[in-house]
Amino acid sequence: MGLDSVELIVAIETHFGIAIPDREAENIATVGDAATCVTRHLRLPPEEGRSAVFTALLKQVSQCLPEPHALTSAALLTTIWPPAHVYQGLAQLGSCLQLAVPELPQPRRHALSWLFDAPKPPAWTTQTLADLVDWMVTLNHAQLLPSVTRLYDVQRVVVGITSDTCGIPVPEIKLTHSFTNDLGID
Repeated sequence: MGLDSVELIVAIETHFGIAIPDREAENIATVGDAATCVTRHLRLPPEEGRSAVFTALLKQVSQCLPEPHALTSAALLTTIWPPAHVYQGLAQLGSCLQLAVPELPQPRRHALSWLFDAPKPPAWTTQTLADLVDWMVTLNHAQLLPSVTRLYDVQRVVVGITSDTCGIPVPEIKLTHSFTNDLGID
């Protein structure tokens, strides 16, 4: 384990008030592995699925969005806001909820873009309202998850700690990501 990995494990242990033995820590390869390990140490149910925190925030988010009656958690972000308005929409959402919202990467245009095909749309254009709520739970985990009750809660906190420790934006961290190969943590 490199210094960055050790720092991340220590941050996770400190947050949850647990001690992960070195042998066990060496076998943590992905963000999801870390969350599962913490869940086991806290003796929480390893149930899959989102928690009541997600459901409550989804309801609040839906009330702050335009046309909340027509949206489901599976709605694409681009159906809520056109890509050109998503940044303004997120700012309004954060203001309405008084919560942090994710910073989504803007599409990059090459200086010579007129020579090339149109740039690929950013990855967030394929994400859903459920993804947005997951990101918001993560970004606001200190406020929304003062205590954890299930695997989902632990996953959100571990993603948040990973983002805070390594400087990787929350929307770019997936539970399946390898700390070393995908996130560049040594």
